[in-house]
Amino acid sequence: MPDMRLGCRWTLVATTLFLAGCATVVRPPVLPPPPPPASEVAPEASSYRGPADATRVLDAIDRKLAARQATAADLSTPDLSTYSNLLLAAGRLPEAEQALVLLDGRKPKDHTVMLSLALLSGARGDAATQQTRVAALEAAFPGDPDAGDLKARLLLSRGDRAGAQAAWLAVLAGREDVGALTGLAELALDAKKPQAALPLADRAVKVAPGDDQTWALHARVENDLGQYVAARGDLDRALTLAPDDPWHHLDRGKLAWLRLYDTTLAQADLEFATIKLPDNFFGWSALAEVYEELQKPREAYNAWMKALSLRPDYRFAYPSAAMLSFRYQDFARAAAYAKEAAKDYPAEYGFPFVEALSLKALGQGPAATAVLEKARPRFTRGSTVDEFFRFLLTTGSGADYYFNGAMNLEKKDNIRLRLRFYQGCFYALTKSPGAAKAAFDEVAASSLIKIPEIGAARDWLEHGL
Repeated sequence: MPDMRLGCRWTLVATTLFLAGCATVVRPPVLPPPPPPASEVAPEASSYRGPADATRVLDAIDRKLAARQATAADLSTPDLSTYSNLLLAAGRLPEAEQALVLLDGRKPKDHTVMLSLALLSGARGDAATQQTRVAALEAAFPGDPDAGDLKARLLLSRGDRAGAQAAWLAVLAGREDVGALTGLAELALDAKKPQAALPLADRAVKVAPGDDQTWALHARVENDLGQYVAARGDLDRALTLAPDDPWHHLDRGKLAWLRLYDTTLAQADLEFATIKLPDNFFGWSALAEVYEELQKPREAYNAWMKALSLRPDYRFAYPSAAMLSFRYQDFARAAAYAKEAAKDYPAEYGFPFVEALSLKALGQGPAATAVLEKARPRFTRGSTVDEFFRFLLTTGSGADYYFNGAMNLEKKDNIRLRLRFYQGCFYALTKSPGAAKAAFDEVAASSLIKIPEIGAARDWLEHGL
C-alpha cells in the first residue's frame, strides 16, 4: 500500500510546480496602455492662422465627418472644444452654440464654455436664456468679473441703468476691470457727462493699454470734451493695435471731417470704412459731404444715392441729392428730392426750378406747371427770380424779353448765373440747343465758387444737349 505521506507530498509539489509554471510561462506580457484615438480635427486645424482661415478649416473637417456619417457629437471632447472655437471664429453662431451645449455637458462648470454660451444667447436676443446662463456663471464663479459685466449689460438692456451701474461698481470693488470701467464710462457719456467719463476712461487704458477698444472709448470721451487733437491721437493708437477695424476708421474719418478739417484723412478713412461697412449710412453720408468739399461731384452723387438707399428719410441729404441728380440728368430722383428739399428750404428758388424742369423732362408738363404756380408766391413779386417763374410759365417770345430785361438789371452775379443755368436747361429740354449752349457757356466760364450750377452747366455741355 503506498505511503500516504509520499502521495500528499507529491501532490503538494505538483501543485507548486503547476502554479509556478502558470506564473512564468502562461502569464501574458505586460503591454503599454493603448494610444489615445487620433484627433479628427488637429490635422486640419494645424493650418489655422486667424479668423480668415476658419471657414476653410471647418469645410475640411465637415467633409471628413460626412465621409463617415458622423456629426460634432461624435468628436472627442478636445476636438469638440477646438471645433466650437472654429465655429465661433467663422461666425457660425447657431452651430457654435449647439457644440458648446454638448461641451458643457461633458465639461460642467468650464468658465470659457459657460461665458461663451451666455454671450451667444444674448447675441441671438434670447434675454431669458442669457439671464439663466449668467446666473449659472455667477453661481459657479462668485465674484467673476465677466459674469458681473454680463449681468450689468443685461440690466442695461432692460433700461435699468441704476442696476447696471451697481453691478459694474460691484466688479470694481474686487478688482480693476476694463469691462466695468468702460461700461461705467459709457453710462456717463450717454448721460452727457463726459467729465465724469474721463477718469474712468483713463483707468481703462491704464488697465488695458493693448486693447484698441479702450483707446476708441477714450477718443469718444475726448471728442465729447472738445479735445479733438487728443481724440485723433487716441484713434491713431487704436488703429495701430487694430489697423483693419472699420469702426475706428469711421470714427477717425468723421472726426477729421467734422472737427479737424483734414479732408485727405477723412476721405481715406471713410472710403475704407464704407468698403468694409457697406450698409453703414453714416459712413456714406459723411463721405458724400467730403466728396462735395473736394469738388468730386460724381463720387458725391454716388455716395448720396447709397446713403439715401439706406436711409430714405434723411432730410439733410435732399438738397445735395436734388442738385446732383439734376446735374447728371437723373430726372426722376431730382424731382423727388427737390420736392422734399423745398419743404425744409422754402426760400431756396433752385428747388422748385429743379423739380419743375425735371418733371418737364419726364413729359409731365401739367405737373411741372403746378409746381411753379404753387412755389411762385413765396418769392418777391417783380424780382429776377419772379421773372424766371413767369418765363417758365409763359409761352411765346415775350417771356424771353421780360426775363432778359430783368437779368440785365440784376446786380448779384450768383443769382444771374444760377438763373442763366436754369434758362439753359429749359432751352435744352425744349430742343433749342444753340440757345442752351450759349447759356451754359456763359455759366461754365464763371470763376465764382460754391455755386453748384456752374459745375452742372459744364456737365450738361459735356453730356450733350
